[in-house]
Amino acid sequence: MAPRRFLMVVAGLVSVVGATLLYADAEQADSSKAALEQQLKEVLKSRAESARAAQEAMQAAFEAETVTFSDLADASKKLAEAEVAMATKPEEEIGALNGYLERTKQAEHKIKLLYVVGTKGGEAKEYHTAKRERESAEILLLQARIKAMR
Repeated sequence: MAPRRFLMVVAGLVSVVGATLLYADAEQADSSKAALEQQLKEVLKSRAESARAAQEAMQAAFEAETVTFSDLADASKKLAEAEVAMATKPEEEIGALNGYLERTKQAEHKIKLLYVVGTKGGEAKEYHTAKRERESAEILLLQARIKAMR
């Protein structure tokens, strides 16, 4: 009987030690997860700031006619993506997409004026690309609004 009792005590101790180690691992994983989440938050914020600076630089270059609308549209879309990725509430996502829609509307308006008078910068490909980008921005905004209502 003594060996059996000894084995039961040893098995009990192993169980307690194992549970303690698992709890410590879980606690460490939680702190590691929190650290990773904080790091992600910082990188998302930095990317949004970089995207904002790139979009502003691209806007200035577009107005100086040194880049195409496609370049500007790409920078604007990347800014929207960065801001949406950073959003933690539906209102923040909607706000980011509203900004994107406004940027695309402004660009479309400028290109449409050039398109109507048939001058450089208002080629059909530029105008229709601008229109498509604005429509895409509207779709994303509407989808976000619908999602927020659920």
